[in-house]
Amino acid sequence: MRITVIVPTKDRCDFLKVALDSIEASLAVAAQRHGITHEVIVVDDGSSDDTMAMLGERDVIALPNRGRGVSAGRNTGIEAASGELLLFLDDDDAWTPEHVSLHVRAHAEEPPVGITYSQGWLADADLEPTGDPQPEPPLPAGWIQRSLLEGKVQSFTTFAIRREVFDDAGLFDESLRTAEDLELVQRIGAVAEFRPIEQGTVRWRQHLRAAGGYEAWQRIRAQDRAVLAITAARAKELGMSPMWRLRRSVRVRGWSVHEALLEADRCAADGRTGDVRRLLLAAMRTSPVHAVKDARFLRHLRSLVPR
Repeated sequence: MRITVIVPTKDRCDFLKVALDSIEASLAVAAQRHGITHEVIVVDDGSSDDTMAMLGERDVIALPNRGRGVSAGRNTGIEAASGELLLFLDDDDAWTPEHVSLHVRAHAEEPPVGITYSQGWLADADLEPTGDPQPEPPLPAGWIQRSLLEGKVQSFTTFAIRREVFDDAGLFDESLRTAEDLELVQRIGAVAEFRPIEQGTVRWRQHLRAAGGYEAWQRIRAQDRAVLAITAARAKELGMSPMWRLRRSVRVRGWSVHEALLEADRCAADGRTGDVRRLLLAAMRTSPVHAVKDARFLRHLRSLVPR
């Protein structure tokens, strides 16, 4: 079996080194156990740091992004891939040494499936896990369109996908800057069966990114609403009830509040008080219940009150 690993990146040289080290270790284990061959494709979105110099010292294929953003980067990698099994990793995350081997073994089982997926941990800035593996068990298997509509399975960094699945489902929607994985995995769910691996194999690094501000959050919120509309239409086709669609809408509002308060954290660290104020108001308009239940909302609110 030939494996292709696809890593989109931009200006994260130090994080990327750690990600590539984890890929190298995981591929070595799989090669020893299963005799795989592999390629690692890193798609650079115009880095201005030392990324390209570092990649020149690695056994990887470095490609320029033919578009902009993570969706275009992944599509660039998919189109260039020669492997029959495609795996993905973000440049600030890491795999365990067992990751590739577990997926190769799962794809060797009968009956064959189009996609396998494992669990992952949210992790701190040093990649130490901060909770239990996600998604929570029991993990759905087979034709799992309903579970996909609920957003229970969507992280491509935990997936191993047969190349032909993309021929049937299509590639990432490059117009989306958020929820692009959720939108594509719903399409994949219509053409492929899933096989779960109940083991954590990915660590998702949580760290403070550069502040984008209120307008950046607005753009994300608009795309979340667009993907929610697509999800609602697919749910209706599958016979999901209006109450189910309402609950899904409420969950998306809760996620948007979470993103608004996360952006408020970034803006506060950058001294952008005006953006913090607008983000708190936006969180209240989006879902007052989710906003006031979040400790970050009250913390930022107190910081804005003159003493």
